[in-house]
Amino acid sequence: MGPYHLCQADPGRHRGGMGKHVLAGVCDSDGSRAAAAFAARLAHANGAPLQLLHVYEEPFLGYGPRVLAGTYTIAEPQAQAQALALIAQETRRLAFTFPGLTVMAQIREGDAARVLSVESRKAAITVLGPAAARQGHGASPHSIPATVAAHGHHAVVIVNPGGQEHGPVLVGVDGTRPGQAAVGFAVRQALALDVPLVAINVYAGPATEAEELLRMSLLPWETVHPQLRTVLRPIHSASPEYAMADESQHASLTVVGSHGHAGYLALLLGSVSQHLVREGTSPVAIVHVP
Repeated sequence: MGPYHLCQADPGRHRGGMGKHVLAGVCDSDGSRAAAAFAARLAHANGAPLQLLHVYEEPFLGYGPRVLAGTYTIAEPQAQAQALALIAQETRRLAFTFPGLTVMAQIREGDAARVLSVESRKAAITVLGPAAARQGHGASPHSIPATVAAHGHHAVVIVNPGGQEHGPVLVGVDGTRPGQAAVGFAVRQALALDVPLVAINVYAGPATEAEELLRMSLLPWETVHPQLRTVLRPIHSASPEYAMADESQHASLTVVGSHGHAGYLALLLGSVSQHLVREGTSPVAIVHVP
């Protein structure tokens, strides 16, 4: 996350609401329920509807994995009934917690990572809970959250445990096109949530370059949104992923751009994004450039 060339975004394009819904992947776990509540908070703050989606896989007569069944999977009414009960319970809970919020619900049968990645194209923000392994330490790079973060569209938020509920929005700034997309998303969420925006550049060279990059990256947004409260924070470190993870514990949301390339899943995310998805200490948003 060094001080690279600056790719400008147009702040004027981002006035008003998002124009799309917030999508929350739902399953029967504490992490998922926390993520759904976080998604509801984002939807409420942004004036957007919330879409809950539970994806379930139906067993093949209870004898083996879905792959053995091919296109001849036998539907089990019990699996569908459990899915409907789960999504109905979450819908009632969130509608009660966030009065006035439009909450829609849907169940789908299939591979969860694939379905959520495809559905993220229709959403402004897709929100998921952490991988099950985060209950211990670390998460597989091939977990459902990591896969959706890599293959999803627009902004994908993984709600890791920790952070400060009313803390600032933290954004990593590097001057690249994905980095500028992350800044734009972070600005909108800081304004919607009415919290400060902390912009960080992790540098190994001269501090003056990092300070100038931060100043020039935020100036267009501050001009359009004078009410935006910003803190510019250059951090000297050779490990941007660890520096960002350390800072994220004080944030309500940490935002980075997706710098990945086609290929292996870890490369799709980029090293900083991958580390924050797996080891971050607050909700992290991975912003994809259209």
